[in-house]
Amino acid sequence: MFWKLVHLSKARSAARSQDWSSAATYYEKLYKSNNNDAKIIIQLAHALKEKGDLEGAQEKYTEAATKFEKDSDAQRQAGLFFLRVGKHDKARFFLERHLNTDSSAKEIHKSISVEEKVYKSHTSDNHKLVFINDKILQEENWLNPRQNQIFKYLSGSLSYKG
Repeated sequence: MFWKLVHLSKARSAARSQDWSSAATYYEKLYKSNNNDAKIIIQLAHALKEKGDLEGAQEKYTEAATKFEKDSDAQRQAGLFFLRVGKHDKARFFLERHLNTDSSAKEIHKSISVEEKVYKSHTSDNHKLVFINDKILQEENWLNPRQNQIFKYLSGSLSYKG
């Protein structure tokens, strides 16, 4: 038991120092001793992602979200990972499960919905992009004026004015 606390302490310390390889090594040791802890699997996935092992991270995020279907954080972390790597169908699957396990998650999903709409809108011509972005901004009026300006700039419908 003592060695688990030592590994956990070293893993957290390495992660805080952004030494992702060491963090992954220590989380892997913890995972091998107990692969029924969602938090350890998620932390291992984070460390793998940060050190650039996206395949390993994908495997661990999926494992955590699949093994622990009712764990809201496991669903959210898997969904966010898949959103970041552009696998929107998988992201939607896990984020919907997240929403079903945590009713307070609606604001997170609202934000992600905006990001996904912008991402998808980049595949069309600029006029359609401007129209879609304006519609999104009308729907998502929770963005403050600064966020609206940055959002429009990033989507190409407005030049950035700092």
